[in-house]
Amino acid sequence: MRLVICLCLLYVANGSPLSHSSKKEVWSIERELENAIDEILHEKQIDKAKREMVKPKKEDANKTNKIKSETICENNNCHKAQGNGSGNPLPNMQDGHKTQPKQDLGGTKRHIDTSSSGKWDGGDIPYDATELLNFFEGSSDSDVTQSSIPGYINAAANLFKTKTCLNVRERDGADGAEYVKITGDTSGGCSAGVGRFSGQPTPIHFNLNINQGCNSFYVVLHEFLHVIDGHHEQSRRDRHEHLKIQWNSLQAGASPNFITDSDDVFAASSIPLSLESVLMYSRFIFRKDTKETMSIFDKNIEFLSEETKNDLSFYDHKAITKVYECGKDCGSLACQNEGFATKTVTNSVCSCVCPEHITGSTCEELQGDGQS
Repeated sequence: MRLVICLCLLYVANGSPLSHSSKKEVWSIERELENAIDEILHEKQIDKAKREMVKPKKEDANKTNKIKSETICENNNCHKAQGNGSGNPLPNMQDGHKTQPKQDLGGTKRHIDTSSSGKWDGGDIPYDATELLNFFEGSSDSDVTQSSIPGYINAAANLFKTKTCLNVRERDGADGAEYVKITGDTSGGCSAGVGRFSGQPTPIHFNLNINQGCNSFYVVLHEFLHVIDGHHEQSRRDRHEHLKIQWNSLQAGASPNFITDSDDVFAASSIPLSLESVLMYSRFIFRKDTKETMSIFDKNIEFLSEETKNDLSFYDHKAITKVYECGKDCGSLACQNEGFATKTVTNSVCSCVCPEHITGSTCEELQGDGQS
C-alpha cells in the first residue's frame, strides 16, 4: 500500500499527471497504476496461497513416483492436477507446479521452459504406460473399461510426431532411467511432472474413472505439454496485459493455481499469450459462484478460452518448434506473416506452419475472407 499512498501524495502536490497527458499517455499511466495495484494484491495472494498450498506427503523410496491427489515434489519440480468431473467444456483441473531455479535470461514472455535442465535431449521422449494398461485391462468396473485414455495416449504421441520434432514413443530396453512413466487407476486426478526429471522417470497419472474429469484428449495433451516443460498461460508474468485475476471469485484453496511464475527462465521463446493454448485455463475455472475468475480484456476473443482444445494451438506449436529447434535446418525457407519453418519426426522436409486463415507454401496468401 505504500506505493498507492505515495501516488496519492504526488497527486495532491502536483496535480494529476493525467490532466497534462495525451489520451495515449493517459491510457499508459492508468495501466501502470492498475498493474501496480494488481501487483500489491498479488503479493497478498501469494502469502495467502502459501498458507493454502497442500503440503507434499513424505513417502518411502518405493513410492516416490506415485502420484495421488496431493502435490508431489521431485528434483525441485512439483505438480498437482485434479479433475472434478464437473462436465465443463474444459475439465476443472487443479494444477500447481514449481519450476527450475532462477536463471536470468531477460524478458517475461514465455510458454515452454527454455532452460536445458527440463528439456528432453534431442526431443526424444520415451514413455511407459504399462501400469496404466494393466489396470485398465484388468478392471471389471464399467466406469473404467469405458475410458478412452489408452487410445488418447497413442493419439497424443502421434500428434507430436506428425506436427513437431518431438519423438514421443514407447520405451524400449535400451532406454535409461529418464522416461515418462504413465500410471492410471481410480485414485487421484490427472497430473504430471513439469519437464524432464534428472536420473528418474517423469510421472503422469490419470484417474481412469470416466466421471473424474481426465477422460478427454485435451487433458492427455495438456499433461504431455507439462512433461515437455510447458507452463500454464494464466501464470505468465505478462498476463496483466491480457487478463485480470478476480481473486474474490475464487474457491477457497484455489489461489495457488494463479500465482505468476517469479522466474525469467522462459523468456527465449518470446511467444505471445494465447487463449487458444492447450495450457490455458477456462476463465470460469475454480469459481465459487457464477462469476468468472479471469477477466479477458479483449471481449471479442474471450470465448477462445472456453473452446475444447484437441490440438496444439498455433503458438503452442511455435513455442515447441523454437525451444526444441525443430526448424534449425530450415534457414533457407522464409515463412511470412508470422509463419515458421519446421521439420517433424515423420517428415524430414522443411515446411511452413501458418497462422489460421493464412495459406501458401510460405504463408503468403490470405485464405478466403479470413473470417470463417
